[in-house]
Amino acid sequence: MVAMDEPLVSIFIRVRDEAIALRNVLENLQRQVLDGPVEIVVLDNESVDGSAQVALEAGARVFTFPRELFGYGRALNLGVHLCRGKIMVMLSAHSVPQGQDWLSELVRPIRDNPSIGAAFCRQIPPSRVSRLELRRFACFPTSDAVVDRKQFIDKCHDGSDPYELALFSNSACAIRRDVAANHPFRDLLYAEDRAFVVDYVMAGGAVAYVNDAVVSYRRNMTWKSAYRVGYRAQVSKRLVRELAATYTGSRFRSAKDTLDRLARAVLVLAGLLVRVVMSAREPRDLRRQSVVHALRSTGATLGLAKGTIQWRRHIGTLSCDTRQLDEALRHCVALHSEEAGSGSPC
Repeated sequence: MVAMDEPLVSIFIRVRDEAIALRNVLENLQRQVLDGPVEIVVLDNESVDGSAQVALEAGARVFTFPRELFGYGRALNLGVHLCRGKIMVMLSAHSVPQGQDWLSELVRPIRDNPSIGAAFCRQIPPSRVSRLELRRFACFPTSDAVVDRKQFIDKCHDGSDPYELALFSNSACAIRRDVAANHPFRDLLYAEDRAFVVDYVMAGGAVAYVNDAVVSYRRNMTWKSAYRVGYRAQVSKRLVRELAATYTGSRFRSAKDTLDRLARAVLVLAGLLVRVVMSAREPRDLRRQSVVHALRSTGATLGLAKGTIQWRRHIGTLSCDTRQLDEALRHCVALHSEEAGSGSPC
């Protein structure tokens, strides 16, 4: 890849204390083959482990802004202002591109079809994992797919869950920068990427899934972080359904989902026992890993139940607070020496 003043692609990476993972991602990005110039932009959330320095040494344009201003959607909207490429590739520091054609495959649908403004790719575990852990990757289709307005509305009217229809992941995706600017990410606790899909396809756009572009994905979880993610995921699932209903007039009936989440919370110990028994059937070298995952998953179960009950408290996060984005821009600091006097929005 060759960086230039007017790149075709800007790879935007958000990072917070992930120096080791970031170095691995940046090394894999250097191997990518693309017939156009590329820049790498890293937004550092005040890391204390040297993540920013790792990015600088790799030649990235690096910016930092305060932790207290962080929001997932806000960070992505900030990236729209910082990046210069026509296509903005969003990548997590724990999503590692596989193969030298990952980038070219990911952006191909956007370059080939003007009606497609965003694309995302398949995620796989970085190594052998238990069957319990593999479930996290089961949502990704096994072949290419495109979601557009008509398809989304028809399936919502047929009773499909709009949250599942709006499958997308900004852990590894590409969006035309003008599309991202015109359809900013909402301030959700989680799943701001799926809310983006609802907004964009209902405005007449289309989103592609690229099965041949692959990243390995792993994010270390503790019981506490699993609980937090479970809560945020369930809150956001309900809010994405509400958002879709405002567009389609079709409200997804989630009584079964509600009862399921609450029942699992009540029977959390029984569920844990079942998972531990399942872990005993794993190959010997995966058993301990599977049991640890089962224990941590009880946190997610309880978080999901709490989110089922309390999701209405967060209805305000369906907004996109431009004042907070403006404040984040004011506090953003360019670390790259070439950016210091360039008139950057920071």
